[in-house]
Amino acid sequence: MSFFDLFKGRKAIPPTEVPADPAEVTPTEAPGADASPPPVEPLTLTAKDLWQAFLDNQVAAEVTYGKRPLLVSGEVDHVDRDHKDRIRVHLKITTFHALVVLFPKEATDAVVGLRPGQAVRMLLRVAGVDSGHVVLEPTTSDAPALSEP
Repeated sequence: MSFFDLFKGRKAIPPTEVPADPAEVTPTEAPGADASPPPVEPLTLTAKDLWQAFLDNQVAAEVTYGKRPLLVSGEVDHVDRDHKDRIRVHLKITTFHALVVLFPKEATDAVVGLRPGQAVRMLLRVAGVDSGHVVLEPTTSDAPALSEP
């Protein structure tokens, strides 16, 4: 008996059709399932605590803080612009260190009244780490709401 004799008289199973365009694939959802996950409550912390977490272990801080909204409070060190004309609000950590919050250039009205030493609280998310600076950005594209703690 040959290998092919084992399959004599059996019906062939047709191959599964795979769409040529991945856009044609539509995910299936369980009945009653929401399309969007529930909103995540922001984690409240100080700029100094966030900076210290990144200083201690950047990878652990990225895992802990990288995907959730943060309500960050701190003290304004200074406000300036970067080479792309984005607004940068520096939150004081030490004499030589600051946490950088990047705002779109259209957010001028939201930050024009900020002064060094002013206490602020902002709803932010981690954008990354650049040249040793923890960089944050507003959680929405709208001009951020700044408030005093």
